[in-house]
Amino acid sequence: MKIEKIVLDKMTENKWIEIHEFTIEIFSELCPYLPTPSLRIVKKDMGGLHDSKMSNHFIIRDDNGVVAKSRIDYMKNSPDLTDNELSWASVDIRVRKDRRREGLATFMLSDLLKNEILPRHKDIYIWAKIEPGRAFQQSLGGNIEREILSSHLLFDNIDWKKISEINKSAFEKSSDISVNITEGISEGIESEYLNLLADLTEELSKYMESWDFNRELFIAENKKWMKKRAELGFKSIVAWVKNPDGKLIGFSEVTQGEEFPGRVGTRMTGVSKEYRGMGLCLWMKTDLLFYLRENHPEITLMDTDNDGDNKAIRGINDQLGFVPEKPSVSYKYDVTELRKRLGL
Repeated sequence: MKIEKIVLDKMTENKWIEIHEFTIEIFSELCPYLPTPSLRIVKKDMGGLHDSKMSNHFIIRDDNGVVAKSRIDYMKNSPDLTDNELSWASVDIRVRKDRRREGLATFMLSDLLKNEILPRHKDIYIWAKIEPGRAFQQSLGGNIEREILSSHLLFDNIDWKKISEINKSAFEKSSDISVNITEGISEGIESEYLNLLADLTEELSKYMESWDFNRELFIAENKKWMKKRAELGFKSIVAWVKNPDGKLIGFSEVTQGEEFPGRVGTRMTGVSKEYRGMGLCLWMKTDLLFYLRENHPEITLMDTDNDGDNKAIRGINDQLGFVPEKPSVSYKYDVTELRKRLGL
């Protein structure tokens, strides 16, 4: 078996096609309800979507194409980051269905540990969703660090009468508060949006012990990411909620991409702490559903990812009829212990 490191500027079109075919096969198994990514999206993803991260990719091929692929991501060295943020790497390994249980995942992981992990890396995080991946992680003695629950809502299956009742009830609880919807995020609200996004994300960071939340860096990175998303053809559609004084106190944001206009993905829904328990998240999400039905008849699917411990937003999605998928689980490993376990 030979592992090839992907050098993006030296890739042939045939090799890109092989990687794309492999990606489609794996993606269809992981997310059967979602449209598969185009070659353009695969190229963009492998090129790296965040300037602050380093991403390297590796493949194993046979006569029929790519049979396994690995990816390692870690933060680029920066004086703005803490030692803890620089001490971890994230690994993703996928193996074609007909080549599992041959040791390919172990082979690729061992290679990453020998050749790609930096001296500053103390911990590795590896994600798994389907059963073979979980079994592989458990065989390595990994500890579950985080669980992400994915769910989706098909517009053809929405109970619109129930959505209307939820919307009316939420409005009656907070009739002195206003909700409006925009397509795109204007410069006039961008600063308030980023600061509230930082507030909400800082709360979510408690679900990841490795995350030393850096507010200033987070806002700067998200400002860049907003521009990059636009370059990639993604548009935000946002329900905003403001208090009687006109201050932004919450938002529910979904994104629609040019590649798959029939799908919107949920980015964030939340309100400031002092305004919780008033039904505002339900109000925003139901307003968004009605808005999308009326103004974007091409949309047939909304999907979302939530931390397994975030019971509040999961309860809201359950009320709206979201269908849960198999959870994705992040396993954490001590680099030294993992090397010993693999005999390196």
